Amino acid sequence: MRLLVTAAIGLALLAGSARAAGPPVLGFTLSSGAQSGLQRVSLPSASTPNAPGSISVPVSFTSPPANPQQLPLSSLHVLWQQAGVAYGIPWQVLAAVNKIESNFGQNMGPSSAGAVGWMQFMPSTWLRWGVDADGDGIADPWNATDAVYAAARYLAAAGGQTDISRGVFSYNHADWYVREVLDLAQVYGQGGITQTVDLQQLQSKLDDARREVVRANELLVAAQGQEQQLRKVSQGLHARVEAAALLSDRLAAERRAVLYDAHVDEARAATDAARANLEQAQSSLATATQSAQAPSFAQGVGTLMGAA
Repeated sequence: MRLLVTAAIGLALLAGSARAAGPPVLGFTLSSGAQSGLQRVSLPSASTPNAPGSISVPVSFTSPPANPQQLPLSSLHVLWQQAGVAYGIPWQVLAAVNKIESNFGQNMGPSSAGAVGWMQFMPSTWLRWGVDADGDGIADPWNATDAVYAAARYLAAAGGQTDISRGVFSYNHADWYVREVLDLAQVYGQGGITQTVDLQQLQSKLDDARREVVRANELLVAAQGQEQQLRKVSQGLHARVEAAALLSDRLAAERRAVLYDAHVDEARAATDAARANLEQAQSSLATATQSAQAPSFAQGVGTLMGAA
């Protein structure tokens, strides 16, 4: 159910096995002030899955819609809180799963495994645990409200109300995944929605800076290759000048060599410009990386975003 995350989290917030039985991870509390906001919708219980054929889904719910829904983080924050209250799951955990699975709706799949939507449910799992949380008659994994509530329900069904590690493990059966989700949830919990927004903006800047470095490096390699190729041709032309027996042949070869030397000069200038562009991109990346390591962020955030 997981999309790959580009950064490895270095925080060590979990003690022992991620599957160990026990109380919820310390530091996670439910948002007591959040109201359901969907009181007119009768939400399904987390104790039993949907009966076969009991929910309506989009005709092609395994494929993305023509215009995928996008929501600002402020709206998602309300959803995380409301769904968390409805099913007894900390909002920070829902936010972390949302981030890791689809980058807050930016990468909704289908994944290589076939997972779809805001919270990356496998189609068969969605049919069992999907929720029509907005009351439109359709349980849609591509709809943020339906997907977030379904994720909260699924985590609760797996025991997340009393052991959040166990619930997250059911979402993806890997201890490293549990650690990644709960570490990120802890970071979000320390700073609330403000830090969640700040981190997402900073992550975007880091990603843009990294892409620009890669692009600038590719352009430099291409420019260097072009310059090298032109220099090789130029050297061959100058060799012909030296080898020409007749003055007329020598003069003709010199003209061609001089003209080609102009192309070499242009290629060298292009290489220099590409090198300067790469240096600028590397400088921008260094600045973004330094920002990610600023003391105003929670400890471990730089590692979280691959900036450490």
